[in-house]
Amino acid sequence: MGVEYKIDDQVNYHSMKGQPATSFNHKITAIELMPNNFGEDVVWLTGKSGCVSSSHLSPFISLAAGGELNEATFEDFVSRLRYDTVGERCKEHVTADAMFIVEKKTHVSGIDLDYAEDVGVYVDDCFYESVQSFIEELESESLETLERWLAKNHDESVSDFLNESSFHHQ
Repeated sequence: MGVEYKIDDQVNYHSMKGQPATSFNHKITAIELMPNNFGEDVVWLTGKSGCVSSSHLSPFISLAAGGELNEATFEDFVSRLRYDTVGERCKEHVTADAMFIVEKKTHVSGIDLDYAEDVGVYVDDCFYESVQSFIEELESESLETLERWLAKNHDESVSDFLNESSFHHQ
């Protein structure tokens, strides 16, 4: 064998030796080294019927271990998000209580404030309960910059915003 494989190793299978892998992320369930009836070292894999030559395998390298992003490593990543927080593979994590967050930024407008909670202004990781409280916290230079921008970009939506927020700087 070129690479020393052992039971439970994760590997990719190449239907033609030396060509790109044709199936990915198989687990070795059994190994039979030469001399044997096959004339070469063979292994049994999950997802394959019968044995295959070990020379048609390559190590499966997950994204977590620095592998390339491809369909197989992405599927492995997603499966780890779902299942590796408990069970035997949990020991591979730095923490037993792994946490993953996937976020999507959205912009929501047109909310009727009479029917909404926790509506305010977020600027540079700071939350303001209202537009008025945000404006009151501005330094004079920032306030002047805001006023110039509002004058330059004044349209109907800005007018509505100003009227609803009681923005009146003296």
